[in-house]
Amino acid sequence: MKKITIFLLTYIISISAQELPDNFTNALNVYNNHDFGTAYQLFKTAAEQNELNDLKIVSAKFYSANCLLNLDQLDGAASEFESFIDQNKFSNYRESALYTLGTIYYKKGEYRKARERLTSLLNEYPSSEYLGSSYYWLGETYFTESKFIDAEENFRDAIAQKRTNKFLVNSIYSLAQVYEKTNDYQSAVTAYDELLAYYKDHELGPKSQMRIGICYFILKEYDNAILELNDPLIKQLPKQELVESKYFLASSLVRLKEYKEASQVYNELLTTVNDK
Repeated sequence: MKKITIFLLTYIISISAQELPDNFTNALNVYNNHDFGTAYQLFKTAAEQNELNDLKIVSAKFYSANCLLNLDQLDGAASEFESFIDQNKFSNYRESALYTLGTIYYKKGEYRKARERLTSLLNEYPSSEYLGSSYYWLGETYFTESKFIDAEENFRDAIAQKRTNKFLVNSIYSLAQVYEKTNDYQSAVTAYDELLAYYKDHELGPKSQMRIGICYFILKEYDNAILELNDPLIKQLPKQELVESKYFLASSLVRLKEYKEASQVYNELLTTVNDK
């Protein structure tokens, strides 16, 4: 009877110990509650302890880097992600780490490094779930540096990979912006029209509507400019862009010698500017 009692006590203690959450589990719970500062410390502690298996140690290092990213500590996050991908060549998290590093370097304005990491992702994981999004960010790095040929190529690839592109609408808009920068206004209109045809309710819808009107103004197609800049979608623009749209609308009316209508729009423009 005594042996049975001792066995039961040992079994109960063993089961209770297994039910106690380890440091990694505690850290993950805190992370999911968006307390990233505390989670970072817990993940670092968990990764340094021998109680975790190799898989959890790797996971702890990945999540600790993500904690810094969520805390907007970009330098620290970049450093930890770099260490992670160097030390964990075959981790399931490596693909995500490469993509995240690319976006971090873009935010930091380190476009060459961003391209290096995103290109590594594309080469190593040609079927990546980040494929389309990676092309988008590559396009943005080139666009920011006024390398418009490379930007166009990558935005086109991003649009073609729509299934894996979380920034599809942005890709279309950015492609239209490339065309504007290179004075290909007709192609810009086509791209903006595509955005409006499928994603009119997106936040870039009103901006695209305005840009079409401005492109037509530059092309000296003033009737089309007036039509586009009178679209109800224009009213959803932020104040600064609304002022810009009214300016081009009034200027188009002047070009067609419709002075009365132009005067009315100029008055609306002044009211908008002076409206607090």
